[in-house]
Formats: sequence, C-alpha cells, structure tokens
Amino acid sequence: MKTTEEIFQNWRRYANVQPARLNGKRIRLQFLTRSSEHEKGFMNEPEPEEDYGKLFIYPGPMNLGFWMQNVPFDLDLIALDNEMRVMEMHRLSANDEETKFISRPCMYVLELRSGWAGRNGLELGCKLEFQ
Repeated sequence: MKTTEEIFQNWRRYANVQPARLNGKRIRLQFLTRSSEHEKGFMNEPEPEEDYGKLFIYPGPMNLGFWMQNVPFDLDLIALDNEMRVMEMHRLSANDEETKFISRPCMYVLELRSGWAGRNGLELGCKLEFQ
C-alpha cells in the first residue's frame, strides 16, 4: 500500500504531463515553467520511464547551464530552438555537479532517460511536436 507522500509525489510528477512526439516517437512531458521547478528538475526523483521527460521552458532565449546534483542516474539533455527543433544534445552524468552549458541561447530544454536519443535515432533538426 502506498503512503500519502508516495501518492502525492506521483500526482505532482504526472499532473502537468502532456503527450508529444519527438522524431516520431511518443513521449510524455512534464512542463517546468517556474525557476523553482527549473532548479529541481529530476533532483531526488526516481529514474524516469522510457517515454517520460521534463521540458524546461524559459521566458525567452537565454544562456543556460545544467548540473546533476542529487540526480543518481544519467540523462539525455536536448536543447531546442524557437521552432522546437533539436539544436544540441548532451549526456549528463549522475550526480555530476559540474555545470554543462548549452552553446547558444535557447528557451526550451528537454531531459529524457539516458540513451533515449541514441535508441530513437534523434538527430539535429528533429522537431518536438505536441498532440
């Protein structure tokens, strides 16, 4: 039987989830729009399911850096341009507190389970589409 805290964590995790497609593959994305959500990301959460990710949305293009403090699993980091096309991809290592910077300003960044990009043939220019 799940505790109230486990139920709340699952609700919070999936309450703001939207279906999408990336390179024709179905994914489910949680939108992160507030700075407190950006700072947390996957911190202190279980490893995501294969089709689950987080979409970081910023108010405008900006120079962004990401780190993996208290994230005990690797992630794929995918930077998107204003048209939601893949412009850059990185692998983030578990618990790595060194900041990984996106090479140019952007306002959308996607984090997915480690290796998702490779397993699904993701390339620069692929488009994120919402259903």
